[in-house]
Amino acid sequence: MRIGGGTAILGQDFTPSEFAVGPLEPGQSQTFFVNILDDDIPEDVETLPISLAVTGEGRITSPSSAIVTITDNDPVPPPVSPPGQLLFFRRCMP
Repeated sequence: MRIGGGTAILGQDFTPSEFAVGPLEPGQSQTFFVNILDDDIPEDVETLPISLAVTGEGRITSPSSAIVTITDNDPVPPPVSPPGQLLFFRRCMP
């Protein structure tokens, strides 16, 4: 299994759970988890590619890869006015 290669950074944005692949009987499946880490830094949407591969006998059914999208939950700070200027917002409410 390969995790990474996108814009998300291991240890800052995510950590994979411990995962060991062993032989499976027909009809069995395995589950793994990726822990998404929270911080207080507003960030753009980040991507985390995950790919599965066989190293020996066996096969992987489709899909064998996915791209996880990590959407930030931190509010974007308001714009800051340069010194000597005031910034006003006007909103029309129904």
